[in-house]
Amino acid sequence: MLLTTAQYRIEEYVGQFKQVQEVENLEKGGVVEELAQELLKQIPSRNFVKEFEYIHDPNPGEADGLLFFEDSYWVAEVKSHPIFRKIPGSVELIKSRFTHKVTRAADQIQNTIDYLDSLDDEFGLVYNLTGNKNTSEMNTGGIVILDGFLPTLYSGNARADQQLGMGDIHDHIPEHERIVVITLYDLYQLIQEDETNLFNEFLLWRTGYEGNMPVWGFSEREYWAFYFDNYRPNDEFRKGVEEAAKKDIITVYISKRFNDKSHLQDIKNRNSNESW
Repeated sequence: MLLTTAQYRIEEYVGQFKQVQEVENLEKGGVVEELAQELLKQIPSRNFVKEFEYIHDPNPGEADGLLFFEDSYWVAEVKSHPIFRKIPGSVELIKSRFTHKVTRAADQIQNTIDYLDSLDDEFGLVYNLTGNKNTSEMNTGGIVILDGFLPTLYSGNARADQQLGMGDIHDHIPEHERIVVITLYDLYQLIQEDETNLFNEFLLWRTGYEGNMPVWGFSEREYWAFYFDNYRPNDEFRKGVEEAAKKDIITVYISKRFNDKSHLQDIKNRNSNESW
């Protein structure tokens, strides 16, 4: 409860003081972007490029980061301005702001991918950053990193997201485009896990269902646990998940890995012993 309500409580507190809001507006974006970039650097990869800028382009642009693996690269966009500011009682406004930030980030991601595609030199930038592959040989995708403690409002399943009020994102992003939306907090949690060296593999699975993701989890930690604890190690389970995707069957998943409450039982046992 403390974690999931922290952002709301912080924004309520900040909202009471104009001076604090002014400082936050000036400083917070840069701090969150820097934190996100430091986390991305810790993911085992072929290359990480921080603050990538287009050159010799009629429409100058930039990306917050490029993460290169052996067979894919991912454009990272960080959106740090608070989604909950001044709207504590309106879920619809939260959805609207979330949609705006994600679709804007998705546009920036696609612009960067298009720019890299346009660099048609056979042994150019992408080839040098990956070590041996050109853009046409790589999977491409985007990582949208949001500030705050937010649930996964963009699951990757068009039907489920439509019911949640996130259908506009699916209308905006073509199904074949690989986009994952993650909070800074979830990204931090995932790079602490033992499977971080398989981050690329997870991203390709997470974004590979073209609008028909068969799993719904509260956060990206749940998708991570689903993939590594169930899907990846079990062939039969994997076949069942793929069949569910074909039939548009959605499984709501709560992981043991990130939801272990054994400490509560320990507290109960301790109190029982003390009562004796």
